[in-house]
Amino acid sequence: WSSDVCSSDLGNPDDAPIWCATLDTLGQAGVLSVAATANIPVNVDEVGDLPTSCPSDYMIAVTSLDHNNFKAENAAWGAQHIDLGAPGKNVYTANGDAGYGLFSGTSFAAPEVSGAVGLLYSASCPNLIALAKSEPAAAAALVKDIILQSVAPNADLTNRTLSNGALQL
Repeated sequence: WSSDVCSSDLGNPDDAPIWCATLDTLGQAGVLSVAATANIPVNVDEVGDLPTSCPSDYMIAVTSLDHNNFKAENAAWGAQHIDLGAPGKNVYTANGDAGYGLFSGTSFAAPEVSGAVGLLYSASCPNLIALAKSEPAAAAALVKDIILQSVAPNADLTNRTLSNGALQL
């Protein structure tokens, strides 16, 4: 088990088949995973990234946007593997000193997408609730589809993300 396999930057899915398969196993149980891509300016379609280049239908891969909705200069991209962008540069949030501050990175963008997933599952929608109970994998796929089909088009993400857009805020 190499430290490169555990790295979130430049990992190859072929080197981590169990990790990638776990995303599908979770998805079959109804878990839709959200993953932050690398905080380096590379195309993960060319260089890889774990877990965001894992080929799972049950993962949403996220890159980071700045306050002008441009891809953050230090964030990775990939038209095949990165699904969408979300605000992740200079996010005002709680810090470890019981205060607040500005933080940046794809790890600040991914929780916004996770929140959108949670909001969809918590909506008063009897059909989604019934689907989640009877066919959890289908519900996870539906929620992913709803998020990706409702992105805000973003010229800076065109040909840099699968959806060519950003999380609809």
